[in-house]
Amino acid sequence: MDGMLSLKEVMDYLELEESEVEELVRRGRLNAFKIGGVFLRFRKDQVVDVKSALRKRTQSPINAFFVKAADFQ
Repeated sequence: MDGMLSLKEVMDYLELEESEVEELVRRGRLNAFKIGGVFLRFRKDQVVDVKSALRKRTQSPINAFFVKAADFQ
């Protein structure tokens, strides 16, 4: 892989759906190169940083509790 990732690669790496990746872009957490309304490429280093941030967020004990609790609703 070079320094850029496709939408599919980002979805696979982050283990997210397309709509969740789009939400990260809307919130400014992830930048995307877009042509004609279609996301074409994402910077690999930024995607790795987002993965790290997501992992830290879900590893805290309180978030782990809410993630588990959400599975039962």
